[in-house]
Amino acid sequence: YLTCRNAGTGNGSGSGVSSIDASLVERSILFSGQYYSSRGFFPIDTSSITSASTITAATMSQYIEVSAKFDTNSDSLSVVQTSQASTSSLANSDFGAVTFVDGGSKTLASFSVASQYWVWTLNSTGRGYINKTGFSKLGVMSLNEINSSVPTGLNQLGGPWYFADNTGTSKDPYISVTYTTPVTTPKFFFNFNESS
Repeated sequence: YLTCRNAGTGNGSGSGVSSIDASLVERSILFSGQYYSSRGFFPIDTSSITSASTITAATMSQYIEVSAKFDTNSDSLSVVQTSQASTSSLANSDFGAVTFVDGGSKTLASFSVASQYWVWTLNSTGRGYINKTGFSKLGVMSLNEINSSVPTGLNQLGGPWYFADNTGTSKDPYISVTYTTPVTTPKFFFNFNESS
């Protein structure tokens, strides 16, 4: 299991219109004596947030057509920070470009068979993953995998997970960020002239 979890290179990657995998979106499973792991990478341009701003809340929304759910080990899907080289493509070597630190999780039990946006609330750690001057490299993976909890069966969602490449914008992934900007206090200069 740890060989699978800690691998630096995966055996398949893609950045197409939809779905992390042809039939499932996220998994940390034991199946037929083999361990499997899938991870999602979602770089989002957040450079419009000024560097001096203070982020107070953030959510990440992903459109998923959930067709099936398996939750043998009471797993959750967690937002993590990623460090892949490109923000427009993936390579097998990006599999290990993730932090094993939970930035906000959503339990598998909270999903149902439905096609809709599903929302993750980022915790203080996850809010720290937001880059105010460039791309925020966010990802999603099994919380049990983050915690090195060995799966004893299936923990996964079935159904496509839509990427920004999808035609139109009705199913694009996005994040919503609440932040404050510092107020600049105007400075007044006074010039006194005296005469006698």
